[in-house]
Amino acid sequence: MTTLAEVLAVGETMALVAPAAAEPLESAGDFRIDAGGAEANVASHLAALGRRAAWAGAVGDDALGRRLVHQVAERGVDTSRVVFDRSSPTGVYFKDPGAGVHYYRRGSAASRLGPAFAAELGLDGVRALHLSGITPALSPSCDALVDALVDAARAAGVTVSFDVNHRAALWSSTDAAARRLRALAARADVVFVGRDEAEALWNAATAEEVRAQLPEPAHLVVKDGAVGATEFHADGAEHVPALAVELVEAVGAGDAFAAGWLDAWLGGAPAAERLRAGHERAVLVLADTADFPRPDSEPVAPCRRNDVTALRNDAFDELLAGRPLMAIFRGLGVERSLELARRAWDLGIDAVELPIQSDDDVEALAAVVAAGRAEGRAVGAGTVVTTRHVELAASAGAAFTVSPGFDPDVVRASIAAGLPPLPGVATASEVQAAMALGLTWLKAFPASLLGPAWFRAMAGPFPGARFVATGGMDATNAGAYLDAGVRTVAVGSALEDPEQLPALARLLGR
Repeated sequence: MTTLAEVLAVGETMALVAPAAAEPLESAGDFRIDAGGAEANVASHLAALGRRAAWAGAVGDDALGRRLVHQVAERGVDTSRVVFDRSSPTGVYFKDPGAGVHYYRRGSAASRLGPAFAAELGLDGVRALHLSGITPALSPSCDALVDALVDAARAAGVTVSFDVNHRAALWSSTDAAARRLRALAARADVVFVGRDEAEALWNAATAEEVRAQLPEPAHLVVKDGAVGATEFHADGAEHVPALAVELVEAVGAGDAFAAGWLDAWLGGAPAAERLRAGHERAVLVLADTADFPRPDSEPVAPCRRNDVTALRNDAFDELLAGRPLMAIFRGLGVERSLELARRAWDLGIDAVELPIQSDDDVEALAAVVAAGRAEGRAVGAGTVVTTRHVELAASAGAAFTVSPGFDPDVVRASIAAGLPPLPGVATASEVQAAMALGLTWLKAFPASLLGPAWFRAMAGPFPGARFVATGGMDATNAGAYLDAGVRTVAVGSALEDPEQLPALARLLGR
């Protein structure tokens, strides 16, 4: 008798042979045999997260088939829907850490499944049916099975989750794969796809281009490796950077991500939490040679560059969101800094930054901080390039720190001091490195040299980045940068020019 599963995953599971340690297949001495397959992996991770998950498929009625079904069942997955085929073998694949995977699945028991199998499964109590793009490539009968499963889910009101999972070696051509996988994705409610495979299939190089290719799914999740993942949904889009981890083998991480996302979705979590749950599950696989964490595996903690633990600066969502301008006053002394700060506040510019490059600057910062506190304004310290600068900023009462470059040690010190950091970037590599640490608000410097086109270009690979444009900004060019997607433009000398004040006021009213 089958149990009532929340998620039913249907597809081929094979015997996975992998070196016990992260060493080449050719020279390894010890091996492990695990159960591996996209759909069973998803079910296994969901079961580990406390969900009622089932896997349905076919294996040979042989030692490997019985072994892997037993292994999947031991993970807490309902395997009562699995068929044992006496006339066909169980598929096998070998992992070669760092060099890919070798499949031996032609003529396997799973490849012989067809539409009739869909009618035998039953979807009572199932909230989501999970499929992948591997199954339709196994054989014509499996291709028909996928359509039958989607039809059954539609008729039963069950959500269809589909991982594109493009395996080029299984298809007759890239064009054939592109057409078929595009058609299946269009029928699904939830779609997971790697940005790289979307580019190979549909020439979609950015998350936004993938969405243009796949407008139908209610939830489209575009994964971009170490950069992060973007989810498109009815209310817009959300990007969450990936967690960094010492990579052993990437195969299987996408299945773990899908399970983490589905678990959060089943629990009613919002998009950002769904993506974060996917990343947190994926790191368990990225640091192992198995597709699913073994019982004897050591817990995997996400690692960060320069040993920086989880870093965030989303406090700027409140400090700067909806504020197109901030003010910077450099080296002006106490009285002039106070005068211009009050001018900025009266104009409607809430956030003010004072760079600290001398003792006089620190004194001016403290004075403006005190005046701002009385009016409920946020005042930050700029040109923070050392941990000593962080200490000075904190002692002056600054609300945040701003740096011209990206130094993880300064970022870490700022967060430890309770000051949200705004690190400086000027290249895609710096943006990627900062976002990989969890930082979403970034200062682009010098913005006048980068130009508005730079910000438009960065929006493609980094849709979750929120840029503050600094350096050479005034009333005459700020609008062009805001039009290019910049969240906030930092102006300085423009506030000393009476002729620019009306233009600044108009920018604040945008």
